[in-house]
Order: sequence, then structure tokens, then C-alpha cells
Amino acid sequence: MTVYKIANLSTIWVEGKAYEADRDFIKNGDMVEVTFSGDKEIYNAKIDYIYPLVDLENRVIEFRVVINNRNMKIKPNSYATIKVLKERREILMLPSSAVVTKGEKHIVSLICI
Repeated sequence: MTVYKIANLSTIWVEGKAYEADRDFIKNGDMVEVTFSGDKEIYNAKIDYIYPLVDLENRVIEFRVVINNRNMKIKPNSYATIKVLKERREILMLPSSAVVTKGEKHIVSLICI
């Protein structure tokens, strides 16, 4: 019979889930922001491990984030929201019908209103 259980909570794992279709958008080492219910602090961390199996019932993959909890604010079994941070790039998209090809040149006319 267990009388007392001791755990070191100075570093914790936060386990997240992502839809199977989104697996190409998360990679080991990706930066994330983690927030916990009732706590306005944002914890920056990295994806530490992506589990190799897909949950057949929910069609999700699980991943793990390691967070420093030296201040002991985060309690076991807390609900968290994980936001994966990706570099944003601005790109111009236009329909292929907007491109006019003349020989080796490709010309696009833009009309700004």
C-alpha cells in the first residue's frame, strides 16, 4: 500500500494533441506558447517529443512539451492551451489566369482600387 508519493515538479511535461491532418505543421523543436486555465502567464517552450502512434478513435497525434516549473505555479493535471509558433511569411497569391506569358517573360497586371 502506498502511504506517500514524492514527485519533483520543478520540470513538468505538458502533453498536447493535434489532429492527424496537422501533423506536418508540428516538428520536434518547434517553439510553443503554453497557457494554463486561471493563469495569465505565458510559458515559452519547445516540442520535446512527438509520439509515433495515431489515436484511432479521435484521429489525433500526441506530443510532449517540457516546461520549467521552478516556481511551482503549475499543478499536476491542469488544463493547458498550446499554441505552436511558426514563422510568418507574407506572400502574394493570384490566379494563374492573371499571368500573361510572352515568350520567356511572365507579365502580371495589378489594378489597385
